[in-house]
Amino acid sequence: MLNRVLTDHQRKIRDITNIDTCPRCQLYFEDLNHLLRECQKAVEVWEILSNRNWRISNANMPLDIWLQNNIKSKSKEFSSVPWGTIFVVTLWSLWKARNSFVFRQEVCSAQETVRWIHQQAVEIYHAF
Repeated sequence: MLNRVLTDHQRKIRDITNIDTCPRCQLYFEDLNHLLRECQKAVEVWEILSNRNWRISNANMPLDIWLQNNIKSKSKEFSSVPWGTIFVVTLWSLWKARNSFVFRQEVCSAQETVRWIHQQAVEIYHAF
């Protein structure tokens, strides 16, 4: 499933494009791991959301294990929202911010992204 998200790296593998460089940082090829964890734009968001040193705690964990562990987490965060809910909304927001940049040339700061994550996570959690 992890190879189904059409990052630029996946698009290049499928001969849809010749460029697989991350459109946001333009430093590395854009696979799902880079998009969600390694890109400086993603790191900024994770570090605001996390009280711990995000880079150290997530540096060596395989992507699939990282996703599973965080999605299943029940620890309560702000407004009593479970971390798993915040985590999933954060993944969505990173993909959304990437596409807003690619398709509309919109740049959103990490602080704005985190505010949106908080609003959406609270709304989703209290809706169910």
